[in-house]
Amino acid sequence: MSHISQVYRDLNTKELQLEQQIKSKGQMVLYFKFFQRAFVVILCAVALISYKSSSFFYYISQEMMPPHISLFIVTTALVASHYYIEFELKQVIRMEEKRKELQGQLKDAEKLLVNKMDPQLLETVKKVMRLEMKGEIDAMRNN
Repeated sequence: MSHISQVYRDLNTKELQLEQQIKSKGQMVLYFKFFQRAFVVILCAVALISYKSSSFFYYISQEMMPPHISLFIVTTALVASHYYIEFELKQVIRMEEKRKELQGQLKDAEKLLVNKMDPQLLETVKKVMRLEMKGEIDAMRNN
């Protein structure tokens, strides 16, 4: 029985770690998408100002960087950020699939634990759980 409970604890910790990784990667993807969109908005603003002011356009295109270099850098940054976001999203999807598999294994391990338990102990645990659930339901009804 201790081996099964150890396996259950290991699977539970793996699931919790995986869930934390999924949350952190999801947050990182959201931040990266936000920065990508902000970059596009800044580019559009610069393009609009350049369209309205020929001196600003001259300064941007000739003084700061030659056009062929600046266009290459901007395009490369946008394409690279897009592919990086897609790569991270695929990793998140893989992690979620792995978490679902772990949940199935957790259910199997839980069933094994219940099957290996002493029947009297199992009945006692069920009674305690019923009383706790009944108390929670009554508390919810009163609120």
